[in-house]
Amino acid sequence: MTVDPIYERVHASTSMSILSWGENLHIQVQQPDPWRQCEVVVVSSLKFGVLDWGRNKGNVNSLLHSLAL
Repeated sequence: MTVDPIYERVHASTSMSILSWGENLHIQVQQPDPWRQCEVVVVSSLKFGVLDWGRNKGNVNSLLHSLAL
């Protein structure tokens, strides 16, 4: 996991498994207006390949569920 302070992003990745070559995750917390709630933008993408078999959606849901706890 790495943190990019310029763009205020966190970059993480999953390792290779029997079902995937791994995924890259990009997480950014944004607060468009100081009077509003912040929003969390999470993007999950494959390291290699074109078909994710639902892995990217699962990564995003797992991360957001962990943040909600």
